[in-house]
Amino acid sequence: TEIYTLSLHDALPISSEASDTPSSYGGSRSGSFATTMSDEDGSKTDYFHHEATSSIFDRMQTGTAIQDINVELMGSRLSHNASDHQVRKAVAVSMMKHIQHEVDAGATVPSVSKDVLSKYRGLVKRGQDSTADQVDFLLQVQRDLTHRNDGEQIMYWIVYNLYDMEVFEEEVFQNWWVHEESVSDDAMRKVRVLSGRFMEWLDQAESESEDEEGDD
Repeated sequence: TEIYTLSLHDALPISSEASDTPSSYGGSRSGSFATTMSDEDGSKTDYFHHEATSSIFDRMQTGTAIQDINVELMGSRLSHNASDHQVRKAVAVSMMKHIQHEVDAGATVPSVSKDVLSKYRGLVKRGQDSTADQVDFLLQVQRDLTHRNDGEQIMYWIVYNLYDMEVFEEEVFQNWWVHEESVSDDAMRKVRVLSGRFMEWLDQAESESEDEEGDD
């Protein structure tokens, strides 16, 4: 018996891009549907962020293999004694910048979001062993997207694909959604509006799963 009777595609946004839905692939779920730390003051922290984000963005633009990006990122981290949070922020910012750049060049948000996460999912997962780490990553993505032209759409498709590709589990999205930083100002609230459709689906799917288990 199927645990979920809803389809993940029920959570797709109603927009001009809604028809460009993620296709199924091995291991996906598309057939079913921490407090944020402040960077330390000082030019050394600023220099790491600038150096790391510029490097990751440039490498993504040229299609550099993830292994090479990781080596360069870890080298920069060690030389600047950067924290895990700073590394997550650098990855989030550079990835969102790359996605927006591709959209500005003519790609659709759903397709480029899926392509980028498919290629660089290992970069997202590296060093993010706890739910708090993963929530922090989503918060960094959200904050960066507050000033991107297509921030609301990109936020939705990042959340969708991180779930669909089984990069993050349900608990991560639920904790991110109720985190105080996620609704800390108008810009943060606005950029996640569309993602509310996914969260509503997730809550309903979880309720149906619990009902199914209770009937067994």
